[in-house]
Amino acid sequence: MAGLQGLNYNNQEYLMKPEPESKFSKLRGKLFKDSVMEPGFIESLTAPEGSPVDRNNLSSLAGSRIREAFVDPMRRFGGSINKGMTGQQLSIGDQLNLIEGMIDTSVGGLFTHGVQKGGFDPNTLHMFVGPKAKDIVKAESMVRKGASPEDIQSALLMHKKPDGMWRKEVSDAVGEGKIRVYHTGTDKISKIDDSGTFGSTLFFADEEYKMTASPDYHVYSTEIDPDNVLTPNSLFYDHEVLEFQNDFDHVISTLGVDKETAEQLLEGSVEVFDGIDMDTPLDLGEASWFIQQKQSEIANKLGYDAAELMDEQGTAWAIPMKGREKDLVWESEIKDGKRTNQRRELLPDTGEGAQVIMR
Repeated sequence: MAGLQGLNYNNQEYLMKPEPESKFSKLRGKLFKDSVMEPGFIESLTAPEGSPVDRNNLSSLAGSRIREAFVDPMRRFGGSINKGMTGQQLSIGDQLNLIEGMIDTSVGGLFTHGVQKGGFDPNTLHMFVGPKAKDIVKAESMVRKGASPEDIQSALLMHKKPDGMWRKEVSDAVGEGKIRVYHTGTDKISKIDDSGTFGSTLFFADEEYKMTASPDYHVYSTEIDPDNVLTPNSLFYDHEVLEFQNDFDHVISTLGVDKETAEQLLEGSVEVFDGIDMDTPLDLGEASWFIQQKQSEIANKLGYDAAELMDEQGTAWAIPMKGREKDLVWESEIKDGKRTNQRRELLPDTGEGAQVIMR
């Protein structure tokens, strides 16, 4: 403060003279040297827009603007966070407070960055701001058809993006540990490649099902982690198109659709049977299978165990299995509609390919 000795702080006319002004400028330069608050920052906070600093109102303007820019938004941000974390329903104002606070504190990207890369749960943000508008429209349609809140949660992944109407804690959405899911086919599987109708994708359900007209078929199983399953509806919430650009472009070129339609098909908000405009040699059944195949391949590339789908059997899991014969367990064989052997316990993998369950 030695540089300011002799200044008359109460005499505004004196402070505006060249000598005091020079000392004041030097002090300000020292205060902001090597600081994130570079010279010019204070002017933007304290001066009326388009005018220089006014020494007569420096303190009052600085306090007011700092309060408006930082203190008040963070106070509103904290209050809305507390409401959300205690299960209270959030208003539109609360949602805006949360978005503003995340942007102001530069952490919005952390909350919306996928678990696969950033290590942050994207549900943290969705817990507060709710689903996309298209999800709300689809939910309203399901309500009109008599669907329960639980069915809507499951179909639209709202258990992973809880909102004020169907709030459910993310940690309670699925059970702990892996689950066993089942696949049936007419042929005994010894090697899996990508030459089939679905490429290497196999479809599984949480119980044995029959997907063939033949009375003879084999039952296989594998394990998946229900906490690591991609529901297509969440694809564009949690990931950027750049992460699966080649697959996205493949959908556009194969089906002859635009980008918006490709996104809707991959996230399941429309189906090929909905009369959408396509230019493709595939029939509707083949086009539908193609979309399911791409959903499973995208899920696999993004590090998920499976893609969760809905079909005539209910919930199904699509999993690319090329080169994963050792993960596929032969459960039993059905002949003429009757099981030829009992369900048996799994022995350790012998390293010889597909495991066979033996007593």
